Amino acid sequence: MVDPLSLMACVAAIVSAIASGAHMMRRLFSKLRGKFGSACNSMRELSNLCI
Repeated sequence: MVDPLSLMACVAAIVSAIASGAHMMRRLFSKLRGKFGSACNSMRELSNLCI
C-alpha cells in the first residue's frame, strides 16, 4: 500500500514542474514569436516597397 501523503507530494511536485515548464515554454515561444513577428513585418514592408 502506497502512503497517500507521499503520493500527494509526488503528484504536487509533478504538477508544479509541469506548470513551471509550461511557463518557461510560453515565455520562450513569445520571445521567438516577437522575433519572427518583427522579421515578418520587415519583409512585408520590403514587399510593399517593391510593389
